[in-house]
Amino acid sequence: MKWYKKAQYLIGEPVGIALKNGRGTSGILCSLGNTKIYLLEYNNDREFSLKQYHFEDIHNIHPFPPVQHLSFYSKLVH
Repeated sequence: MKWYKKAQYLIGEPVGIALKNGRGTSGILCSLGNTKIYLLEYNNDREFSLKQYHFEDIHNIHPFPPVQHLSFYSKLVH
């Protein structure tokens, strides 16, 4: 679980989760339990769910990249 040490510093941050089954998800990393992580995911409209993922199902965890406001905005305008 090389990702575990990194994940400790990402609590409260938006993350992408790569699962071992090839799927992925994203949300706010809420906490790390003894055998699970807890992730706040967006469903729709104003609905959010607190989901649990077992450590053995996780391949990796990545922080969201920083947004570069000016370059991003200029791409939208042009």
